[in-house]
Amino acid sequence: MKYFKVAVLLLLATAALTAGCSKKESGDMKTEGERKYFLEKVRNVMVVQAYADGFKDLTLKEKMLAWHLYRSAIAGRDIYYDQNHKHALKIRNILEAIVENPEGIDEEVYSEILEYTKLFWINNSQYDEDNSRKFVPNTSYINFSKAAAIAEANGADFGLEENEDLDEVLSHLRPYIFDRDFEPVKTNKNPGEGMDMLASSAVNFYDGVTLADLEGFEQKNSLNSKIVVQNGELKELVYRAGGDGVEPGMYSNELERSAQELEKAAEYAEPDQANVLRLLAKYFRTGDLEDFRTYNIAWVQNSTKIDIINGFIEVYDDPRAQKGSYEATLELVDEENTSMLRAFAENALYFEQKAPWADEYKRSEINAPVANVVYALLGTGDSGPKSPRGINLPNEQAIREEYGSKSVVLGNVVKARHVANATAEMEEFAVSDEMRERAKEFGGLIFDLKVAMHEVVGHASGKKAADLEGDPANYIKEYYSTLEEARAELVALWNFFDPKLVEMGVAPSTEVGKAGYDEYAMEALTNHRKVPEGDQYEEDHDRATHMIVEYVRRNTNGIKAKKIDGKTYFEVVDYDEMHRGIGEILSKLMEIKATGDYEGAKAIISEYGIKIDTELRDEILERSLAIGMSDFDVVVFPRLTPVYGDDGAVTDIEISYPMDLKTQMLDFKHFFDEKVEETDAEEVVIR
Repeated sequence: MKYFKVAVLLLLATAALTAGCSKKESGDMKTEGERKYFLEKVRNVMVVQAYADGFKDLTLKEKMLAWHLYRSAIAGRDIYYDQNHKHALKIRNILEAIVENPEGIDEEVYSEILEYTKLFWINNSQYDEDNSRKFVPNTSYINFSKAAAIAEANGADFGLEENEDLDEVLSHLRPYIFDRDFEPVKTNKNPGEGMDMLASSAVNFYDGVTLADLEGFEQKNSLNSKIVVQNGELKELVYRAGGDGVEPGMYSNELERSAQELEKAAEYAEPDQANVLRLLAKYFRTGDLEDFRTYNIAWVQNSTKIDIINGFIEVYDDPRAQKGSYEATLELVDEENTSMLRAFAENALYFEQKAPWADEYKRSEINAPVANVVYALLGTGDSGPKSPRGINLPNEQAIREEYGSKSVVLGNVVKARHVANATAEMEEFAVSDEMRERAKEFGGLIFDLKVAMHEVVGHASGKKAADLEGDPANYIKEYYSTLEEARAELVALWNFFDPKLVEMGVAPSTEVGKAGYDEYAMEALTNHRKVPEGDQYEEDHDRATHMIVEYVRRNTNGIKAKKIDGKTYFEVVDYDEMHRGIGEILSKLMEIKATGDYEGAKAIISEYGIKIDTELRDEILERSLAIGMSDFDVVVFPRLTPVYGDDGAVTDIEISYPMDLKTQMLDFKHFFDEKVEETDAEEVVIR
């Protein structure tokens, strides 16, 4: 399973199997000075650059492994476009041809077409990946067709068949591109009474098929196939390369190329991983789900520094939740940041003993598991440009129960999103230059520390009263999630000033605590925009944050609301007072949890965590819109490029950063344009 909208706290909670979860956003586990993360805004979408510092430290052998896995991931990217819509690839080819041949096209029209093309790349089709609704260009069909004609005169290659005419193709595609009400929904799981979910969905897993048609129909390859009607009969078309007696299936060329790159990668892998990669290559050729199962069992038991997820995996896009969307994610373990999590796990008992609650609720033994943090080197298909924050696979329950699963947090992706958004947010909502300077100095570290302490220390901390039978959640009921998220968050906030952080080497000084408190007060303020209507929070994590800050505001002199030029800010005026208030409410919540006190939980959450000031909300919403805070984000990944010596041998794989969505997407388009493969030249010299 993958996780998109939730941020790293929830991901770490899921991956580490700790008690509770969160939706706070955070960066990866280190800072590295001035960098550009925010690249551009495309309508409601923020585009960010992800970095992967660990790559440069790899050996050439490891880089070659990553390089071939990188190529394998790019090889299959067109499959997901086609799965999203039957004409998605044809539309993309036309858009890219126009974008690459702009000479003579009206500048405003070109800008509108480029914007639509970027949205198309972002969503891998003309449908929004979040809400499944079609989006359309801001230019007219007439302007679009004129631009295409100019591009054609400039020599653009639209990828048309020999007998196809551009005008006729554009006329046919017109409703698919420009009519918002024609095939309006990609995946329509609840189409309304009397409507068929398959017929009402534009997604391309079925062609001419309704739910009624599938009654009694048996599929051999439910995950990696498409069902169509041919000559009046249902047919299952399988994605596979074929070979060795297996008939080629859909996208055989792309899957064969991907399989070959996996086999090349295996030459640079350790024996166990080499076996895993060859099993995946075999599955791409046979399409047999038993081969996929064999691969998954081997993969989940193989722990490696460089890893890839590649294949037909998640079923969210299928109305029936059976067909797997193609995706590929290339990962490099971030040893330093994973080490931070392990450091907190090793010292969890120390923080437990320093907790402000009564000794009777303190644990004497803690075993907190740790999730891996990784650099995402690439995501294609269902994993890019909109990247998951974390992934837990395989999905088959029987494998998970018998062999386990792998969980990763894509730290560089989360950090890129957070830092890019936080820059504009900090400029607008930070109360002082001093606060901005602290945020600039410590970068994503404050969020990293909060993540680690919330998950590894917070959720794993405390114990129930000796006389309480059963789980506290059974007593506290609907208030438990808010209480537990607030409790874990408070553990992190309580420990921000502990000198142990410096001793552990995870913080340069206790000054990081001031930045952490500043940010948390600001977060409670900006969260008001999440309630555009009504007067109360419904989501547990938002309630938790609101409760903590409101408690401190009302019961201490730590945080004050301040007006500057008509704008409201939350300012931490006394860090010691805020720390005292945090300890006070943390002690209360721990006792409520430990004793299963339903009425106590209801009282404190109702008093501090639910209701909002709607006048303040309206102000924050207006200010948020003014600075363009985004609905979601997409990632421009690092670029890998081989370096050749005079003898034609690869001497290095360089990593660089495109810093531009258009550049990366067109790089992918032309990635395999060369007719001559590098196979013969790639006799690597390990120096």
